[in-house]
Amino acid sequence: MIDWLGNHAPAVQALASLAMLATTVVLAALTARYVGLTRKLAQSTAEQVALERDAANEERKQATHALRSLASRLHAALQEMTPPVPTHRALARFSLITEDDIGTLEVLAQRVGGHQMKAAIIAVALRGILGLCLEAAAADENRGWAPTGMETRGYAISREKALAELQSLLDALPMTAERDAAR
Repeated sequence: MIDWLGNHAPAVQALASLAMLATTVVLAALTARYVGLTRKLAQSTAEQVALERDAANEERKQATHALRSLASRLHAALQEMTPPVPTHRALARFSLITEDDIGTLEVLAQRVGGHQMKAAIIAVALRGILGLCLEAAAADENRGWAPTGMETRGYAISREKALAELQSLLDALPMTAERDAAR
């Protein structure tokens, strides 16, 4: 066998070289295919990231529009409340602001981002007003219930603070969100 290899060494080397060439060509083709697949995967990932970014931007726009609408409605409702001393009837029948509105305000502020502190201040003030409204609603109107001096001051402070913070929130929210949502 060794004699045969010695006699046919050039042919064996040629066959080995051809086998290495074929292996190299196959590996190059597989590498090229792998590169192509990797490129497609990278493009697909980039497209997915862009879609997710666009969806997040759209959700933020919608949340901004909803927050602006809610803040505007709450601001208008507070302006309708009687300052500085609320009457029993006005408090007991006031229903333009609910706990759900306050919770929605907090959730939307978080979705929009950057307005959580304003929303928290507004929520505290509105909950103080709602508490007084619930107390008035629970009291018998014929018994002559009236808020105490401390409740009246708390109401006035809460109302003014909520109005100021709602206006500040409205000033901080972009107007373009309303125009974009109308399209």
